[in-house]
Amino acid sequence: MALHATIDSLQRSVGNAAVTALLRRPPLDCAPPLGFDARPASRRPPVALRPHVVNRTWDSDVVAAINYKSRNPFAGAGDFEKAWGILNHLNMADMLTTMESLHTSGNLATLLKHMDATKKLNVGRLLLGVHSVQLKRAGVDAAGLARIATEIAVAGDQADAVERYLGSGPAGAAGPLTGAGDPDAAAIAKVGAALNPASTSATGAAVAWDGDGPTPAHKAKAKSLKHDLTAALKAHLDRVMPLMRKKSKAPKLAMAKIEGAGKQSKRVVDDVFGSLTSAAALTSGQHAGRAAFSYTAGVNLFDQTNPAHYKRDAEDCANWMAETDRAASAAQLGQHFDKRRPVEAAFLNDQVLAPFVRLRKADLELYDAFGFATANPETHTVNTTPQIMGDNKPSKAGVPAPGERQLLWHEWQTLVHEYIHTLEHPAFGEAAQGRRAMKEGFCEMLTKAVLTKYIPLAQADGDAALRIGVEGSDPSGKAFPDFDAKFVPNYSSRAYAQYVVQAEAVQAATSPEAVRAAFFLGHVELIGLQPDGDLLTAPGAGASPSGPAITPPTGITTVFALATITRTSSSSILAANAGLKVDGSLPASVVVPGVRLHRVVESKETTPTGRALDKHSETGAEIAALYGLAVDDVMRANPTITNWTSLAPGVTILIPAR
Repeated sequence: MALHATIDSLQRSVGNAAVTALLRRPPLDCAPPLGFDARPASRRPPVALRPHVVNRTWDSDVVAAINYKSRNPFAGAGDFEKAWGILNHLNMADMLTTMESLHTSGNLATLLKHMDATKKLNVGRLLLGVHSVQLKRAGVDAAGLARIATEIAVAGDQADAVERYLGSGPAGAAGPLTGAGDPDAAAIAKVGAALNPASTSATGAAVAWDGDGPTPAHKAKAKSLKHDLTAALKAHLDRVMPLMRKKSKAPKLAMAKIEGAGKQSKRVVDDVFGSLTSAAALTSGQHAGRAAFSYTAGVNLFDQTNPAHYKRDAEDCANWMAETDRAASAAQLGQHFDKRRPVEAAFLNDQVLAPFVRLRKADLELYDAFGFATANPETHTVNTTPQIMGDNKPSKAGVPAPGERQLLWHEWQTLVHEYIHTLEHPAFGEAAQGRRAMKEGFCEMLTKAVLTKYIPLAQADGDAALRIGVEGSDPSGKAFPDFDAKFVPNYSSRAYAQYVVQAEAVQAATSPEAVRAAFFLGHVELIGLQPDGDLLTAPGAGASPSGPAITPPTGITTVFALATITRTSSSSILAANAGLKVDGSLPASVVVPGVRLHRVVESKETTPTGRALDKHSETGAEIAALYGLAVDDVMRANPTITNWTSLAPGVTILIPAR
């Protein structure tokens, strides 16, 4: 009977004639290797006439069974028992992908009309596959996942394969936030100590100013600090003023001649950070301002020393000195003085800065005009000082003087820093709370990353476009002769050296990805800060190292459903949560390995005077791109959110695992 059944099966597959020919052939001692033609060469067909090998797939076998037409006139068309049997014998992963292909071709619908052919098969398992495919095609939702979870319990241990299938496809290329993890308690404490060294202990606790109090000892400390700060400010200004007066009388280079250096500074910054800065969530006005930025004289590149282009600010210059001068900074650090606190801010302004500004206003204004370059991220404008301080005599006719070439390379480096300032995300600026360790330290740390890559290349004259772009060219378009590496200054963070140390301490406590995401994208939570700049509350001592504890979204009631929407697995969730059962109810808080909690960032656009113009919060599409995920993946993990183009700032979004 078994032989007859085999022959009958062969007849249906290849036809009666072929089976008859096979039965009449004499037996062979051994079968030839696959693809070997045993006939003599003279009887073999030409190579071009040999039949092509057809690559069979599971879905093509199922379709062949569906389309089978029996030679028995009394039999119906299609061998549906065989078709269902092929699916039944596949592992769950292969069955799901095969069923999805059949669904696309319309053959799954045909099969479902012949469920009577599944009587001898595992009907529950087959229906689990069918319903999983239908759910994915219709859109995964909580109700559908609940039904699938019930069917998994009936069909057996198929959860992992179904979770992988329903959890969407593989993630795309890593996004800018992929490698930026959330800081733990130790990291947050280190960030606090780095950004607020005077007022924060090594453990993150606040430390009061030594001069804040009513006792004679407190008053003595305050008097001592006033004396030390005033002395430091006077010494600093006396030290720089000879150079400022000399610069005020030096010849200027036309601003149009600095455009090339500016454009090259933009090019090298965009080369290093362009893919990151383009991911920032901004208002339409901010996007337009950035897109139009091109370092053009009179448009966004101005002469800081020209009173018509820059309003000199003695108060801001004195404030900068008080925070940046090493002696002034050391005096404040020694007394745990932090000007972000109201008492210290009032003391600094009233007792130190105001009297000093009244006494030295003219010098401070000159220093402010000739000692700095400035940038305004809101207006996308940059001011710089175009004074030529070196040898201004050309060595050859038609060749720029050495002093002019030195100035252009100095401007190139300066404008790298200023351009990066224009790329600072508004949310980062808000969190800075006026701390120059953030505003200048982070900017200069990023400047350092760019310049330490390109300065050696420039000094070696290894980038023709860079050299011609900065210095210009002769009438034939060639680079000017007599280039000297000494025209290109070595990298130095100069006055911002201490700020860079503080910024690098934050980076060491978190990660390079985190500090860049904070500066360019506004995600200051990745460096342990709240939107207002205060430190985040550190995670509790019992926080799981395998992932955050999340509240299961409304409607997600099973481990299987939670694993599916988070692109994880039931087994990993069960392993991370002691006592949790695969068929048990979910507790109020569940650790899910590999997921992230994303805080929605808002970008505010204001006028130079601070008046609000517009605002924009991250959208679902922008958030998904930050992690290299499909939008559907993020939406599926957050079923209660219905409007993904109008998310409130600060809302937490569950990010599935990659």
